[in-house]
Amino acid sequence: MPIGFQHVYLKSTNEHYSIKRPNSQVGNLLFGTMYLEHIGKLITVNHTNGNVCVLDFLPTSWYGVNKNHVKGNVYKSPED
Repeated sequence: MPIGFQHVYLKSTNEHYSIKRPNSQVGNLLFGTMYLEHIGKLITVNHTNGNVCVLDFLPTSWYGVNKNHVKGNVYKSPED
């Protein structure tokens, strides 16, 4: 489980982003081929203009349904 935020500053465009990362999980730790999977929400906020991107990493089910599936939305700042 990641703690805190990552911050990215783009000097060329003078933008500031903060990123909250999703949880990571290891599958098939004892049997089968081990794999790493990200589960949960990745939230990126552009502090310069207020836009927000929310990506939801879906967990893989028993039969491989939703493997590598991501859903997401981008929300514009009300000021735009």
